[in-house]
Amino acid sequence: MLRLIATFGTLYGLALLLGFFVSHLIFGTSPDNFSQAEITGYGVMLVSGLAIVMGMLAWRSQQPQGMLGWASALSIGVGISFIGGLFFGAYNWAYLVWINPEFTDTYIAWQIDTIEQSAVLSMTEKQQRLEELDAYAGMMQSKPLQSLVMAATVWFIGTIITLIAALVLCQRKSH
Repeated sequence: MLRLIATFGTLYGLALLLGFFVSHLIFGTSPDNFSQAEITGYGVMLVSGLAIVMGMLAWRSQQPQGMLGWASALSIGVGISFIGGLFFGAYNWAYLVWINPEFTDTYIAWQIDTIEQSAVLSMTEKQQRLEELDAYAGMMQSKPLQSLVMAATVWFIGTIITLIAALVLCQRKSH
């Protein structure tokens, strides 16, 4: 099982890296594209998460009765998600250090501008959001912490995919 987790975890991680790198090439570093890049990023995380389902199906096909139990499904999915998260955390760190070192400052400036230009927020709501952003901005300046948060995000999304896939795949015979 560990070999399968390592294989599909690596597949998950590489799919994430490829998806995010291509997204970076398409959208560049312009704040004008931050909203589209964010939506694309979550899409990449979901599509890459198919590696979790593939890992579960591979394990199920290796079982004599073609069955997948809950413990196996959860172990496989959480393990694959963890490895994918490690890959993405490392990519995020490299992105912040070498690929786009100005990202954090640009992103914070974009957030401030978005809040200030909002037509739906009252002045009180704008002030509250700017204060929240100010508190959050200090934490965002830490590249290791930001990378850890992104790794945890991938792991969390992968865990949700794991639970859904386990509900669908457990105790069903493969064909």
